[in-house]
Amino acid sequence: METKIKQIQAAVFIRNFNISNDLERASLLTEINQHANIIFNGPPTQLPIPNNAPPEFPRFILNSADGKFSCQIALSRVDIFYKIPDVHTEDFEQLLNTQKNNTENIFNFLVSKGVIVDRIGFIAAAEKILTPGEGNSIDYLRNNFIREGRFGSPKELLFNYNHSGRSENFEMNNLISINAKENASIVLQTDVNTIAEGMSGNNFNLENFNEIVNYAIGETQIFMNNFPNI
Repeated sequence: METKIKQIQAAVFIRNFNISNDLERASLLTEINQHANIIFNGPPTQLPIPNNAPPEFPRFILNSADGKFSCQIALSRVDIFYKIPDVHTEDFEQLLNTQKNNTENIFNFLVSKGVIVDRIGFIAAAEKILTPGEGNSIDYLRNNFIREGRFGSPKELLFNYNHSGRSENFEMNNLISINAKENASIVLQTDVNTIAEGMSGNNFNLENFNEIVNYAIGETQIFMNNFPNI
């Protein structure tokens, strides 16, 4: 079974982030572009939406010139994406740590502006490509996860699983999604995140960030490397 990592995403949930007018918006875009230019070195985009648009609507998009990295900045969350090229030399751990460094860059900028980070998620998407001897993806999932005689002749199987975890100081969700259609590949996604119930009391610093993301990286590696033994 071959594993192809397709994308790694970080979601940083925030509050106390306000842009009240066009001048503030332009100034902020200039600042964050200068701060993150070593990663997001392509032209930034300021989206043409009103300043009073809902906070979940992105205000800015940063991109790398090679198209691998992007960052969508809204008032309630920031999403950092790493689109993995089909051909790359880095191993899985190196890819995860590159995304950690990208996210830390944005995290540090937000905190420097007085923005409160109250939840963090780390998401990885991969494709498991079966060998001819392993059969098709649906049969593979049925043989590994379903009792014989159940769910006969499916066109698609989708499993969602969430189990509790804990870093040193924070309760964590460990969400796993497994999807198979009538082909030779299985799509996997992990989403390791701090629980939503604690958001109101959270104000993460850099030490917290490192603890949370290191835990997420470790759990992501365990699942991706050990599949289907979960």
